[in-house]
Amino acid sequence: MIYFRIFYSKLVTKSQLCDVVTSFYHTDELSSAKSLLCQTAASSDITIDGWSKFVNNTGARIHRKGDGVICREAEADDIVSMIAVIDANRVILPSFASVDPSCVP
Repeated sequence: MIYFRIFYSKLVTKSQLCDVVTSFYHTDELSSAKSLLCQTAASSDITIDGWSKFVNNTGARIHRKGDGVICREAEADDIVSMIAVIDANRVILPSFASVDPSCVP
C-alpha cells in the first residue's frame, strides 16, 4: 500500500524511491527482497508479462554485478520495477511488518 501511495500518486519519482532504498538497505537485504518477489511470482498461477527480464532461464533472480553502491542501485531499481510488474499483473504482493519501527526509511 505504501508503494502504491508513493509511486503511483507521484509523490516521488522512481529514481528518488530507488535512492531511498539504496541508501537505507544493505545488499543482503536487497537480495532477500528480490528472492521473495521471485518466490511470489513463481507461486502465482498466472504468467506475468514482463517478468522474464528479472529472472534467468531457471526462473531464479538475476544477480547484479558490481561493487557497493553500484550493485545496490541496480538491485533497488530491479526491486521497484519488479513490484510494479507484479502489481500491474494483479499478483498479491507479500505483506511485511517491521519489528523495529526505527528501521523504516
